[in-house]
Amino acid sequence: MIMGLRMRLHDGEPIGQALRRFKKLVERQRIYRKPCKPSSWPLGTQYFVRNTEIRRYKEFMKWVKSRDATRQAMREGKQPSPPV
Repeated sequence: MIMGLRMRLHDGEPIGQALRRFKKLVERQRIYRKPCKPSSWPLGTQYFVRNTEIRRYKEFMKWVKSRDATRQAMREGKQPSPPV
C-alpha cells in the first residue's frame, strides 16, 4: 500500500530547515528507514536501529567492560573487595 505524503513550505523558510522537517516526517511515517547496525551489535542480521539504541548499547557495553575489569583486579588483589 503506497500512501501519499504532503508537506508545505513556510514563507521564507530556509531549505535546510525544510529538508530536516521532511526527513523527520518521513521517519515518523515509517516510509523509509535505512537499515543499519553498529559494528559490535550481537545479532548477525541488519535491521533499522535508532541512534538512541546504539548509544545505549555502547554505554551498556562500556559499563560491562569496566565492571569486568574491576572484578578481574579484585581477583588479582590489585583492588580491595567491596565491604559486605
